[in-house]
Amino acid sequence: MRNHIIEGDYNQLGANCVRLGYNVSPHTIPAPEGLLTAPPEPPAPRNPRLAGLSLRQFCMVLNVKYTMGVLFLSSVFVLPCLGQIDAVSRARHDLKLGFTVPGRVLNRFVHPGDRVKTGERLIELEDKEGLAQIEIWQFRSQSTVAIEQAQASLELARTEEKRTRELVAKHAAVPFELKRAELTTKVQELALIKAQMEQVEAKLQLEITRARHDSYTLLAPMGGRIELILVDKGEVVENLKPVVQLVVTDPLRVDARVPLEQTKTLKVGNQAWVQSGQTKQIVVGKIIHMAEVADSASDTLLVRVEYPNPQLHTAGEQVIVYLTEPKGVTSE
Repeated sequence: MRNHIIEGDYNQLGANCVRLGYNVSPHTIPAPEGLLTAPPEPPAPRNPRLAGLSLRQFCMVLNVKYTMGVLFLSSVFVLPCLGQIDAVSRARHDLKLGFTVPGRVLNRFVHPGDRVKTGERLIELEDKEGLAQIEIWQFRSQSTVAIEQAQASLELARTEEKRTRELVAKHAAVPFELKRAELTTKVQELALIKAQMEQVEAKLQLEITRARHDSYTLLAPMGGRIELILVDKGEVVENLKPVVQLVVTDPLRVDARVPLEQTKTLKVGNQAWVQSGQTKQIVVGKIIHMAEVADSASDTLLVRVEYPNPQLHTAGEQVIVYLTEPKGVTSE
């Protein structure tokens, strides 16, 4: 553990002084000895609202913390030499689920805190009309009466055509009667094709009606935990309005604002270490995304780290992200 502020830390602090209106060089603030028992007063600021602040008060403006004699700049002002970034964990997925159709809640199958699997039913709306249409189209798609009728009519027409052809050959019928018999056969052939097509259409209509009815049931798009339910049985819901919140917390993610200087050696796929603010345990994760555009105001780049969470720790807690393996600490 260091017992004094290194010169590099004060150089960084001096640079931040200039950003906030102090007309100082990063080298004009000397590093105090010991544990900062008597910090020097800062030079007069160009910004009158910062006038009269001691160095310790000025550090509070910069969101600076003194911990055992080591200067830590949290959030935006992270010192590159420390190799760690304060951040907040978040769920890998935080989904707001709703219906594409309005309706009245018929059944609610889950409660807040329940863990669900992919495809599990969450909420069902009433759809009496849809169920009736499903029965109608199911009956039509399975019925063969129209096809059998067309087949019988076609068989009869072919028999009559054959008989008429024989009579014409014996000069017992005129050619007109044969022509009419042939056309009757053709009409019955088309009638059979139409009956077959209508059955296919009925099957397609059945699929469409079932798909429309499925929209009245809200399913879990992925496995996770039910965080919030905003409706109960008997209530009316609007279309496109969220009614269920589903979160996935294994793995967890964290977006760290890393000083641009430190990101030069980073790349997607690199290991990163995340320490829980509550349990103090360190978990090994990996970098899954690096922003293409840096934040010019803080001179940082967003780096997204994903790490396993088999113990299902709560998302949203304070964590520390290490870009290099922390020494003397055992990782999970």
